[in-house]
Amino acid sequence: MDFNVWMNALTKPAETFAAQKGKGGISEGAVNFAIAFAVSALISAIVAFLMPTPTVAIEGYDFAVPKPGPESIIINPIMGAIVGVILMFIAVGILYVMAMILGGKGGFGAQYYLTSIYYAPIAIITAILGVVPVVGGILGLLLGLYSLYLLTIMLKTLHEFSILMAVLTWLIPGVVLFLVVFVLLAAIFGPYLALLGGGMKLPV
Repeated sequence: MDFNVWMNALTKPAETFAAQKGKGGISEGAVNFAIAFAVSALISAIVAFLMPTPTVAIEGYDFAVPKPGPESIIINPIMGAIVGVILMFIAVGILYVMAMILGGKGGFGAQYYLTSIYYAPIAIITAILGVVPVVGGILGLLLGLYSLYLLTIMLKTLHEFSILMAVLTWLIPGVVLFLVVFVLLAAIFGPYLALLGGGMKLPV
């Protein structure tokens, strides 16, 4: 883990990815991801713990909604680190398979590591921005778009792709995932929408 590498990946992506291409693998990437998701989960847990207890009104009565206790400040970062490392392994794996289909030349370990050096700081910054109402959400959205640019440069550098091939590496799986989710939602809610469109009441 090198915070300077993290910052350079954000500010000088092309040079940093080229320099780091052969300097890390799955273990180094896992450490970066674990730290990033642990810190992000810690920030969220602290904010949730310090915020006033939320209430919900049901039939004129206000009921307190249970909120995380102090133990979440310890448990959440541990679980966040474990789950984050696994989920990123899967996500990077999907993109790696797509890269191989398109003729990529890089290795999986290198891709996992290079993804971690830009995604780790973005995950932490996003968690911090999430504390700020409205403005934080807008900045978080812009940061998410910038992360796609970083992903494109990383794939281009590692797999010796053109910009177009690098974009297709993440765009194709993204479109497929969107279509799958759309079909599932249509299958689940389609019958209810049809009933509403026909003027019928939903079954209760």
